[in-house]
Amino acid sequence: MLKESKKGRVEERKTVKVDETGYEEKGRRGKEKERKKETKKQRKKEEEKERTKDINKERKKVERKKRWKKERKKGRKEERKKERKKERKNETKKGREEGRKKIGSRKMKSRLNQERKEGTKERTNEERKEGEGRKERRKKGVKVRTNEHTSEREKERKRIVNNRDGDDDDGNDDDDDDEDDDDDDDVHDNNNNNNNNNNNNNNKKKKKKKKKKKKKKKKKKKKKKKQTLQDM
Repeated sequence: MLKESKKGRVEERKTVKVDETGYEEKGRRGKEKERKKETKKQRKKEEEKERTKDINKERKKVERKKRWKKERKKGRKEERKKERKKERKNETKKGREEGRKKIGSRKMKSRLNQERKEGTKERTNEERKEGEGRKERRKKGVKVRTNEHTSEREKERKRIVNNRDGDDDDGNDDDDDDEDDDDDDDVHDNNNNNNNNNNNNNNKKKKKKKKKKKKKKKKKKKKKKKQTLQDM
């Protein structure tokens, strides 16, 4: 009986059972293997989900920190700008007060410098002591100002200053000298107006150059962005 039962079992194992679908019906061990594979897949999926959640949390933290830093920087920049504006205003006020006190304000200095370049203003003794001597400047080829080079306008001015009282060499009063004074003042005013106009024109040119530079920079940035997008 035992032998027959063993034989039957062996035959059952050898015989292949077929499903309704036509495929071989798997035994107990095969079903367990499939179940283990499915559990592994599910476990991997769950682990990946948890990993992605952690990564997203860390990324959000980093982005939040960056955003806070930018906002802080913006606030600091605005505060600094306000402080700088206040400092500039204070500096300009101080400069104006000092300029009013002193004779050599900015406008006077610029006028004197222009006259010096044109050769109408003589150098003072202090400037001569600080600078180079006449001989050394002559050697370098710089034109040295002498009494012979004085302009006719200055001669007229000196003559008018000497005769300010209205008395001529003969002792007579001259109305012509007063007219010369008026003419000389007009010339001086015209020169100042011309200088101011030149300064305004120069400032306009500088502003135009700045605008052109800004436009060029914008064009370059646009080109770079296009190239990067094309490369991507």
